[in-house]
Amino acid sequence: MSARAWALLRAMALAMCVVLVSPINPLVLVTLPVAILLLAFRPYDVRALLFAGLLIVLVFSDVRGSHEALWYAERGWALMAAGGFILATALVERKSLLLRGLGGLAAGAAGLGLTAWLNPALLGELDWRMTQRFHEAALTAQELVSSVEGGEQLGAGLRGALYQWAGTQEIIYPALLALATVGALAVGWYVVARFAGVVTALPPLRNFRFDDGLVWVLLLSLALVVLPVGGRLLERVGENAALFLGALYLLRGAGVLMWFAAATLGTGWMAWLWGLVALLLYPLAAGVALILGVGDSWFDLRGWLRRAREQGTQG
Repeated sequence: MSARAWALLRAMALAMCVVLVSPINPLVLVTLPVAILLLAFRPYDVRALLFAGLLIVLVFSDVRGSHEALWYAERGWALMAAGGFILATALVERKSLLLRGLGGLAAGAAGLGLTAWLNPALLGELDWRMTQRFHEAALTAQELVSSVEGGEQLGAGLRGALYQWAGTQEIIYPALLALATVGALAVGWYVVARFAGVVTALPPLRNFRFDDGLVWVLLLSLALVVLPVGGRLLERVGENAALFLGALYLLRGAGVLMWFAAATLGTGWMAWLWGLVALLLYPLAAGVALILGVGDSWFDLRGWLRRAREQGTQG
C-alpha cells in the first residue's frame, strides 16, 4: 500500500474516532476547523476555497436547535480551536502537530472562560444542556434496543447501564471534547496538506510522541483527584485532565508497541496478528500501553531499543 493510501487510512480512522468520542456535534467539530484552516493556509487555492465555502454552508445551514445556546457554543468552540491552531502554527511551525492542537484547545478554553466571565449563567446553562443531551441519547438507545426483537428481555440491566454511562459522560465530557478537538484539528491539517500535495501530514502511530514535560501535568492532575484540596471543582478538573493526558500516553505507549513490532517482527502479517491479540486482550493491552507511554517520557524506550538493535547488529 502506498504512503498516500496509508495516510488517508489514518485520517479516516482519526475522523471516525472523533465522531465516536465527541460529546458535541461531530459534523461541526470536524468540518468547521477544516474550512477555517483551508482559508488560512490555502488562500490562493481556488479548489480549497470552494471546498471551504461548501463546508461552511453545510455547517451553518443546519438551523435545527439554532435557538439554543448550545448551537452557538458548538460552532464558537470549533472556530476558536481552529483560530488557536492557526496562531500556534504561526508561532511554532516546526513543532509537533499535537502541540499545535493543544494551542487550539487553549484558545477554545480561553474563549469559553471569557464568555463565562461576561455571562456567568451561560456556563451553567451549557453544562445543563450537555447533561440533557446525554440522557436523551441514553433514552433513544434504550428505545432502539427495545424495538428490536428480543430487546425487551434485556430489561432493567440495560437501562441502568445506559444511564450510568450518561452519568459518567456528564463528568468526563470536557476530556472527551478535548480529545475530539485535537483529533479534528489533526484531520483538518491533513486536508490542508493534501491540497498542498503533501502526504506525510499524519505520521504513523509508531512515531507518535510529544513533550516529555507533560508527564508533570499528568501527575499534578492525579494529585488534584487524590488529595482533598479545592473541593469538587478542582477534583473534576483533575479527573478530566488525567483522562485526557492518560489517553495521550496510552496512544504514545501503543506507538512504542507498534514501533517494537515493526522493528522485531519479520512480516506485516505478524504485526497485524499481534494487533488482533491486543484487541482481544484490550484491558491488559491498554494497561501495558499506558505504562509504556509514561515510561517513554522518562527513558525514551524507542531510542533505547533502536540503540540496542544497532549494537546487536554491529556485534
